[in-house]
Amino acid sequence: MPYYILYPKDHKKDVKIMNKKPSARGNSKTFGFAEGPLKNKEKVCSRLNMMDVPVSRRPDNFKCPITAKKKMIFVLQGTYGHGWEDLTAEETREEIRQRLKEYRENEGGNYRIVRKRDE
Repeated sequence: MPYYILYPKDHKKDVKIMNKKPSARGNSKTFGFAEGPLKNKEKVCSRLNMMDVPVSRRPDNFKCPITAKKKMIFVLQGTYGHGWEDLTAEETREEIRQRLKEYRENEGGNYRIVRKRDE
C-alpha cells in the first residue's frame, strides 16, 4: 500500500499521511507539498526522520523513533588550480566563518564553505 506525506505550509501544523494520491486542488491551500509514493511505514518513518519532522507533529501511527544521525560539520575548502581541497573543519557556522576570514586575510584566493556529515 503506497503512502503519501503532505507537509503543511505552516511549519507549526501537523504532517498528514495518506494512502491515496492527494489531489492538487483540495490540499493546495493548507499543504506546501506532497511526497510519495513510499512503499511502507518504515520508509515513511525514515523520510520523516530525514526531513527532521518532530514526533509531536506526526500522526499517531507514525510516531516511530528518531534514529541517531551523524553530526554535521562545516568544511572550508580552497581551490589552487586542481579542484577543491578541504582546508579545515569546524562544528559551528560562526567558527568556520572566522577561519574563512583568516584565510582571506592571510592568503587571498577562492574559498567556499560546505556542510558534511562527520565520519
